[in-house]
Amino acid sequence: MESAADGVSWGGGSEGDSFVELLLQEVKSNDLSSPSVQMLVEMAKSGDSDTVADALSYLVEAGAPDKAAACLRQIMAHEQKAAQPSAAAPNGSDTNAGPAPGNTSDKTKALDYALAGRILNRLIELGSITEGQDLIKFMLVARDTDRGRGKMLDCYDASFILGTMVPEGAAESAGRILFALYSSDSGEDSAASQTLVPFILGTLVDHNRSAWAVELSKQLMYTTLEEIEAGAGEYDYSVLGWCMAQMVWYGRADWAARLCVELDRQQLDWFNTQELLGAVASWGDMSYSMTIANFMQDARMEPRRT
Repeated sequence: MESAADGVSWGGGSEGDSFVELLLQEVKSNDLSSPSVQMLVEMAKSGDSDTVADALSYLVEAGAPDKAAACLRQIMAHEQKAAQPSAAAPNGSDTNAGPAPGNTSDKTKALDYALAGRILNRLIELGSITEGQDLIKFMLVARDTDRGRGKMLDCYDASFILGTMVPEGAAESAGRILFALYSSDSGEDSAASQTLVPFILGTLVDHNRSAWAVELSKQLMYTTLEEIEAGAGEYDYSVLGWCMAQMVWYGRADWAARLCVELDRQQLDWFNTQELLGAVASWGDMSYSMTIANFMQDARMEPRRT
């Protein structure tokens, strides 16, 4: 493979190996302005997603997923100048309650989420689902709560990376990452990974990206991660039902209602709102599905979101 960066040759040879080893050494020293990081940014800008995906995967496998995420942030931040609005924090959010959007004043420049999404998509196409999952988790940012009671996790960036994969034709890859987060068996970290999924969908809804959230929700209605990887399996409401039950639990039944209404409006042959609400009740009780149904009445009165 020929990189656009200075004509350097990449691939499985020694030059590629020496580059990623140098990259690892430099990012471990917290030097994100190093030549290797800047070269990685230039390769991403030139469209060399294969090389960038390989390099980030190497960093994750080498035990530095946080450094890989930092490199991805450098890539997203290339020559962006416009201010990026952020979300309002969900009710009662803290680091134990689940992820949350952050503070508008902290967003100083726009990030190229579509570029990050293309790299993440390539990672998934190469079979590096675990590495993609780790990258998304390390895109969370700890921010102070409005009331100064500890910190909350801002999942705005993680949400928009996965969301922008939808118009790029990579909703399936984004869905695989969501399934990996939901199916996480990494001990103490598994609950946090699972809870991230409904907050990703909800953040997109809050920022008028319901269409993206709906397409990602469809990906969650496959039966198992193994079947979606094999491109098989029929639709099932269990996983999305769990996500919506979590939304109710965290006081954001409006997220679930909006998704239900938008799914219903698409008049899909296979989708049944009542069966989905039944799956929600199976994770909690009938009050969960009734709460969503009540919010759906309000959601139907609102203008359709894009």
